[in-house]
Amino acid sequence: MLMIYMSWFIWFFNLVFILLVLTNFLISIVGNAYGGALDEEEAIVYALKSDLNQEVSLFNKWQSRDFELDSIFIVSKAQSVGEFEGNLRDISASVKNQLNEIKSMKKSVNEKVCENGHKMDKLSS
Repeated sequence: MLMIYMSWFIWFFNLVFILLVLTNFLISIVGNAYGGALDEEEAIVYALKSDLNQEVSLFNKWQSRDFELDSIFIVSKAQSVGEFEGNLRDISASVKNQLNEIKSMKKSVNEKVCENGHKMDKLSS
């Protein structure tokens, strides 16, 4: 009878030992995979955003909107929604200011061209 209990004890001890050893291996493998994924996360994010930029460029070419710089996705660290909206407002304001400056320059150039055209008309008559 002692041998039967001893056999069951050894079998149970062996089962627990194998469970602990295999669980340790599993934890180390998952930990290494997770660490590798964290190390490559930034590179993967940049690669995906670059692919997205290229896809938008190809789409714009397909739509015959082939400008030198039509759109670009800004690559930055993760931001909260409030920071993102604030940055978006700043960028939007900057773009509007640049657009207004370009419009005023165009207007100034057009006025000078018209003025010079009138002078040329007077000289030729």
